[in-house]
Amino acid sequence: MKYLLYLVLLSSYSVAYSQQQLPQLLYIKDSSVAVTMIAPVGTYSMPVGILAKRFGNFWGAGLEIQHKTKTRWVYGGGIVFNFGNTTNEGNILRNIGTAGGPLVTQDGSLQQPLFFMRGTTFTSNIGYLHSFGEHSKNSGLFTTFSVGYIRHKILIDQQKYSFPSLQGNLINGYDRLTAGAVFKQFAGYLFADPKKYVNFYIGVELAQGFTKSLRGFNYDTALYDNKIRTDMYIGLKLGWYIPIYQSTTSDYFR
Repeated sequence: MKYLLYLVLLSSYSVAYSQQQLPQLLYIKDSSVAVTMIAPVGTYSMPVGILAKRFGNFWGAGLEIQHKTKTRWVYGGGIVFNFGNTTNEGNILRNIGTAGGPLVTQDGSLQQPLFFMRGTTFTSNIGYLHSFGEHSKNSGLFTTFSVGYIRHKILIDQQKYSFPSLQGNLINGYDRLTAGAVFKQFAGYLFADPKKYVNFYIGVELAQGFTKSLRGFNYDTALYDNKIRTDMYIGLKLGWYIPIYQSTTSDYFR
């Protein structure tokens, strides 16, 4: 939830910043202008292939900083924190639980730990803005290609209960921590409001991660885990950006 709160706060700042610029920069001319875009982003993704065997659908929240040149090329990067409530590996703690599945807590009670998806991606990207006409050169079809680093795991929640059998490094044998290179492709629509109030991009994102376990051995299966994985997902992405224009005042009128 803290990631969603950060998005709300950054989006509120975006509106306030745009309104502050409004008296000086009310309208952009009908020509492409250079702009730096600072965007809180939100995503909703569906795993595909072997990643779907580990996780269900998940959300993402993060920040992207990109620069669009006057020739409409875009470059930048960003970070997204992924989180979900569904894991599909089954009860990975069955070997250390009681007959019914729950684990013994520090105070001697029996409780079932909760499993969540957690992940992070860091990416750098290059893209292009395809404008639709003479009067919309700062809006249009927005495509990017990204390369970076992805990391994900099963979070075994111990905030409410403490489990002695998962203390220290013992938990590492169950959390499936995995990381590697990731490639992303995005295609959508970018809108630049001439009055600076509403600036956003929205579209479809594809991701392919070539990853490997960082643990090397899973305690529940008693098997080594050293194969290269292909972790893929498809999702929707929305970015609400703060525009910082690089042009001089001669590029504006009114």
